Amino acid sequence: MGYDKYNWDVHPHFITEDAKGEIDFGDGKKSIYALEGTTVLVQKEKEVQLAVNQFGKGRAVYISGLPYSFKNSRLLYRSILWSAGEEDHLRRWFSDNYNVEVHAYIENGKYCVVNNTYEPQHTTVYKGDATAFDLDMEANQIIWYEI
Repeated sequence: MGYDKYNWDVHPHFITEDAKGEIDFGDGKKSIYALEGTTVLVQKEKEVQLAVNQFGKGRAVYISGLPYSFKNSRLLYRSILWSAGEEDHLRRWFSDNYNVEVHAYIENGKYCVVNNTYEPQHTTVYKGDATAFDLDMEANQIIWYEI
């Protein structure tokens, strides 16, 4: 039927591939059960927290609750890409560190990398053509680049 929150490293899915530790679903919803054919990615105390389903050409993601955090933003972004069938777009204007964001302003020919924390961060930044470079950032630093 799926696996619980502690075993996703054994059975990785695109959505949870870079999730480390327990995912915070907040209060979540109670009495939610998966239908046949659903892949349960995370369940807690027999309650479905995160599940996916494919039907025809469509894909659906169920998330029981998701309070805002940088880590949860990454999970939501991966869920959107997976449900749209666009997994190959993950590493475009992307940081492999969920504390660091990449914002591209294509029409202006610029992009910036933003450290959203009060701590120094290391990341790999992926540009729009999927090429990458490593970057060490100071706390709260924003760095602008030309495309």
